[in-house]
Amino acid sequence: MAEIWNNITNFLGTTGANVLLGFGILFIGLFAIKIVSKIGNISLQKAPIEKTVVSFISSLINMALYILLIYIVAITMFPETNAGIIAALGSAALAIGLALKDSLANFASGIIIIVTKPFKQGDYVVIGSTEGTVESVGFMSTTLTSPDNKLISIANRIVLNNSITNNSAKPTRRVDFVVSVKYGSDITKTKEVLLSLVNKHPKVLNSPSAVCRLNEYGESSLDFTLRCWVRNADYWDVKFDINEELQTALKANGIEIPFKTITIDIPNKNDADDSIDENYVLDKLKEASKEQMEITTNKNIYNGEKQTNNLEPSDSNSNDNDGEDK
Repeated sequence: MAEIWNNITNFLGTTGANVLLGFGILFIGLFAIKIVSKIGNISLQKAPIEKTVVSFISSLINMALYILLIYIVAITMFPETNAGIIAALGSAALAIGLALKDSLANFASGIIIIVTKPFKQGDYVVIGSTEGTVESVGFMSTTLTSPDNKLISIANRIVLNNSITNNSAKPTRRVDFVVSVKYGSDITKTKEVLLSLVNKHPKVLNSPSAVCRLNEYGESSLDFTLRCWVRNADYWDVKFDINEELQTALKANGIEIPFKTITIDIPNKNDADDSIDENYVLDKLKEASKEQMEITTNKNIYNGEKQTNNLEPSDSNSNDNDGEDK
């Protein structure tokens, strides 16, 4: 019994005291890390460093301080097993590294992002198929805010493995429009109308000047390319404003915007097989069509003139009656 008491006394006098001291260092260390982190953040915020770099450095300092605190507590509690602790930590680090290789890749990618600076906080970027405003770059992921105010986290390694488009990198942006007009429209007049429309917009820059050229002869339209330059912050305002005014400007100048048309020539029943049912053909076309089409029928039953039927949402019987009235 005396021997057991002596062992307990020796434990409390040596290891027990070390354990208590270790816990004391742990609590003091945690409190000290919070203070150091706050002071560090304030100092970094005042320094001429980008905010994305500030958040990353702050996280890195915190992690290093916590690792250092854990090591100090461990050697304080068990001073005689210092070498063993170091060996155990090394083995644990190897095991963790193998298990968390993707996380380490994200960490390394985060460092590369901070060093290369493909974007900064507040930039509007497109990363692969994801786009949004950069909020922060952390140890493992980059955080974006989407246009509809959703928070998106992308692993740093995925960020580096995808193409990055930074829409905020330059102070100005070019706004592109494709404007289609009907064949037969005056090309020179169309260009003048489009250029006049963008040049009178107050947010369109005078230099570089706006450009309008005939780009392509489409299947059913002349396709013009209209380009103008704006300040980065005005991009969407100008794009939406011009799109809303295009139709009015073209219509006011007698320039038509085309729509797809299908022309079907049905032979005169007097000359063709009586089995051809014109009304049946028109009804089926109406059912299959999802967009406005112009059906021209070669009908010479009554007056020898072509009749045009517009396939718009309506009762099919009304078209049949119209044909009979004529």
